[in-house]
Amino acid sequence: GFALECLKRGFDNFFEAILTEATSPEVAKIYQEKEQTASLVPCIHTLAGYYTYRGRTSRNFHDANQWWLKAMDTYSSASRFVHNVSNALSSMHNVGESLLMFSKNDMVNAENYFNLALDTNKENVVAHLGKACLLFHKKDYRNALQEYKQALFLNPSSPPSVRLGFALCYFKLGDYVMAKRAFNRVLELDRTNIPALIGLSVIELNSDHEDRYRRAMEFVKRAYFIDSNNAVVLCMFANYYFYTQDYDKVRQCCKRASEQTLDKNITAEIAYQVGKSYHAQVSSLLRFLLPFSSSLFSSRTQTRGESTLLA
Repeated sequence: GFALECLKRGFDNFFEAILTEATSPEVAKIYQEKEQTASLVPCIHTLAGYYTYRGRTSRNFHDANQWWLKAMDTYSSASRFVHNVSNALSSMHNVGESLLMFSKNDMVNAENYFNLALDTNKENVVAHLGKACLLFHKKDYRNALQEYKQALFLNPSSPPSVRLGFALCYFKLGDYVMAKRAFNRVLELDRTNIPALIGLSVIELNSDHEDRYRRAMEFVKRAYFIDSNNAVVLCMFANYYFYTQDYDKVRQCCKRASEQTLDKNITAEIAYQVGKSYHAQVSSLLRFLLPFSSSLFSSRTQTRGESTLLA
């Protein structure tokens, strides 16, 4: 409890030091002798989960790999205690390892660990959510939706982000009516949910309403007021500024967005927006200069003709 409070307050070094000491081989031996490994395993899982998170959020691949190696070593140290704990705790151990594999983009092993977790405990809500996320990334949206439904059935008081999974699956399946309903339900439960606002904005942009652009931008503006540094929101503003031909603001938004994300898809979108803005700006400049260059060329031709006649 004290370690987690340190983490909440931003004292990451204290958090890591406390749990590293609590899970050291010397302490683990004491727990093992007293047959109290069930109290030790959650500490190990918490520390390993922290390392996984640090790896996933690192901006440098080398640093990320170092964090993931520490996570793997920590999970390995817990493996020798798992057979002495309950199925629920053992299942969560597999979930932790699957999330580590998922962070490393090793989808095959991630799915194997999720399946192992569900074989151990079919009512593991986190395992269902993890598998749903993995299936979504594999573009198996129909089965991902079923996993989200199962998670909500097992825990009806799940956070709004679970219903966000419903909305995203419906959207990818082309059921925009159900997607819109699910996004709105998320916002009923959490008015600050930015992905839900972005989802509604995209649905509005693809609608047949005459004022769809205005309605879409209302959602984007709400998202911006909640988090002005959100990379996706900044990309949407960049796209808006592109159509208003304010190319400097396009690049300003893209620059800010690039500083906030490591996601490859968002980074690709940023590069596309920047390139598109430069291309449009050069095209506008050429269209502006073309009449002048044509008249200049004509005057030169005429002058040459006159000089020939005079000769």
